[in-house]
Amino acid sequence: MQTFLWRFFADEFGATAIEYALVGSLISVACISGITAVGTSLLGSYTAITAALAFVLPLASGSGF
Repeated sequence: MQTFLWRFFADEFGATAIEYALVGSLISVACISGITAVGTSLLGSYTAITAALAFVLPLASGSGF
């Protein structure tokens, strides 16, 4: 029994697996946060481009092009 307990407490396989899972989950959260920030920035850029084109395109279509 004492040998079993000694081996049980000396085994670090489960702890290593949990550490890898935690690191993987933190990397996932960082990636999702970064992608969300980039998406929000792109949305603002596309909105500005759309507004600029909406102002220019009616003028160009009325000139006979």
